[in-house]
Amino acid sequence: MKRETLVIFFVVTLFAWCTNKPSFTEQVRQDFTNRVLKIDSSIRVDSFQLIRMDSLTEMIGQIVYDSIYAREEARLEAEFIAAKQNPAADTSYRQEEINYMKKELDSIEHLIAKADTVKKYGVLAQYSYMVSKNEKSKTGWVYYFISNNGNVLNPDMITDSVKVIAGKLK
Repeated sequence: MKRETLVIFFVVTLFAWCTNKPSFTEQVRQDFTNRVLKIDSSIRVDSFQLIRMDSLTEMIGQIVYDSIYAREEARLEAEFIAAKQNPAADTSYRQEEINYMKKELDSIEHLIAKADTVKKYGVLAQYSYMVSKNEKSKTGWVYYFISNNGNVLNPDMITDSVKVIAGKLK
């Protein structure tokens, strides 16, 4: 009797745990939908499907982080060049920021050389999606870099790709 009760308790607990936790793809879909709605609340996400998922090692994770950081540094440099054309603009802050980021990039490159090639860092997931607005629809794909602790490592890249698609729906 005790054994049967224990088995029933285990099955019920397992069932409750499994039904309460959304799947990984559902969590990412919700994140993507929230990003879309922040940009334009009239856009609807019609489909969102996992295409591919790969594990990231610590080394690949550091390379991804380096790439994201380099992209941000390039964006700041473009802002700096644009600000230099305006004589009234204060460019010293941007120059300090760029100098700081260049040092950080060197530091990250040093971390890449020492990073573990086996230790799991997170996942890289590629999704395809279809969004629509006012009877127009567009398809696209997006990459999610997610660390082991669940943090999205490339939120700006995701938001930028959503903004591009949103612009095409106007």
